[in-house]
Amino acid sequence: MSTKRPLRPLPMNTLQAPRQKIPEQAWMLTFADLTSLLLCFFVLFYATLTISKPHWQTLVGAFAATFAPRTAVVTLTPSGKGNALAVVAVRRNVLYLDTLLRQRLENDAVWASLVGVEVPTENQYRYVLPPELTDPANPATRAAWGRLGAVLFNWRTPTAVRVVVAEGGNWGEASARAWALAELAQQAGGRVTAEVVRGNLNQTQWILYGADY
Repeated sequence: MSTKRPLRPLPMNTLQAPRQKIPEQAWMLTFADLTSLLLCFFVLFYATLTISKPHWQTLVGAFAATFAPRTAVVTLTPSGKGNALAVVAVRRNVLYLDTLLRQRLENDAVWASLVGVEVPTENQYRYVLPPELTDPANPATRAAWGRLGAVLFNWRTPTAVRVVVAEGGNWGEASARAWALAELAQQAGGRVTAEVVRGNLNQTQWILYGADY
């Protein structure tokens, strides 16, 4: 006949996990993190002392297009109890498009000389094309439009070649040349289209424009 032995309690030191010795240099890890953060702060502070205005406008425009893409245009409508706001149009600012385009083409002898103008009523930025950029048969013109198409690669902004044909102008020839220029840019990856309209002008006008809708 077997006898049961009483259970003996284990000593407390056997139930506790062994303590690990903290390295004496462990404080250097926290010190290195704080030093790195402080260094990054002063580098950022120094970088903001000298700001390039074109680059800054490009950055601000990109953020505005992404996080605040539209600006409401409102008018005051009289009513019986004061004035009520009525939204009549919604548009975005296209000034940053010109800044971005000029920044990417600032070293291009052909495109950097273009002068653009904003058309707020149509939310467009237009550039009057010189005659040497409207002949698709010219090798220099073909190369220039190829460079423009490479710059406009994956550009979400609608870009087009607009030809305003004067009275008595050749509509078919203008349309063929406009689409030929657009195709040169498309071959380089740019999203460029063409359009031909009638106008009360003395001579046919060639325009490159970017619109933000």
